[in-house]
Amino acid sequence: MSSLVKISESTFAAIHSVVYLVKEKRVVKIGELSSMTGSSIPVLSKVLQYLTKRGIIESIRGPQGGFIFSKDPSKVNLLEIFQIMEGPIEKNVCPFNKKKCHFKRCVFDNVVKKINKEFLDYLEKTTVAELAKKI
Repeated sequence: MSSLVKISESTFAAIHSVVYLVKEKRVVKIGELSSMTGSSIPVLSKVLQYLTKRGIIESIRGPQGGFIFSKDPSKVNLLEIFQIMEGPIEKNVCPFNKKKCHFKRCVFDNVVKKINKEFLDYLEKTTVAELAKKI
């Protein structure tokens, strides 16, 4: 079955892991995060490495080690996490990835542009803290 909105496994794992760490407020081992997200440990290791390098989470070494959220969760929005994983988001993207269109008007009547803007607004306005409270 197909979906219009596609989010990579890495981005899915990043957002879910970050929200889980905020909710737990403790050091969480990678195995626990792997079980919670359903992502493999190798995929999750790479995701957590990106988040650690950007200062979103902290990696704690040793037998009691794991990961913990390291910023004020009310100051981190989902867009920041999304862009760490996916790179910058272009607002006016053609769903066909074409630079030039032969029509004067979008065949989708710009509905894709509207949906992208709505999703981008959601990512921008929603903080990790807000999402952790809702769940």
